[in-house]
Amino acid sequence: MTIKQKIKKTLIGATMIASLLCGNPSEAKPTGSAELMVGNTNNTLDLKLSSELTSKIILFSRNRISLDHENQVTYFGLIDLSHNIVGGLDALIELQASAPGKGILPRFGIQYFQRINDFSLYGMTSVSLQENPDAEISIVLGYNPQLKDEVALTFNVENFTNFGEEGHNYSLQRLRAGLKIKRFSFGPALDLNESADKITYNVGGFLKIDLE
Repeated sequence: MTIKQKIKKTLIGATMIASLLCGNPSEAKPTGSAELMVGNTNNTLDLKLSSELTSKIILFSRNRISLDHENQVTYFGLIDLSHNIVGGLDALIELQASAPGKGILPRFGIQYFQRINDFSLYGMTSVSLQENPDAEISIVLGYNPQLKDEVALTFNVENFTNFGEEGHNYSLQRLRAGLKIKRFSFGPALDLNESADKITYNVGGFLKIDLE
């Protein structure tokens, strides 16, 4: 077994163990959200869960299941295990899976989160551990001004870009705008998918529930 294979096996094992801990309610109390987007080309359920394993170690999972109007199902999921370095800066290891896809793909990188009043910023960059590695950059901007008790406006922009040895592979943008009442957010939504030869879009509406 090569050094790269040993590292890959270690990353997968460590993250899988952490995910088991996250499922134990005596050890962790997950929080997160569930969003349903209904669009002109497909409908997508986006489930996010986060659990604090220790004061510095966080386990995060995201699962996106899409069903298009031809009843074709696609799936993308990830598990992140992050360790706080200083302030809002974390080191992380990640496992990705997709269907159709190529099995489990381990990654490692760093992430940063900052909140200032009604604004929030999240940034992440990672590199895959495979024969031909790729790099990913993710940026999420949020703006949630309060209107009155338990009522706020919500704006969210997410950009995700993947680069390979030959340059840009693909990019995704997700835009949400609407109203938040207690734990529920709703409004118009737009998803863009940019590859080397085409741009596709899915426009519609979303309903998001914050989980407690």
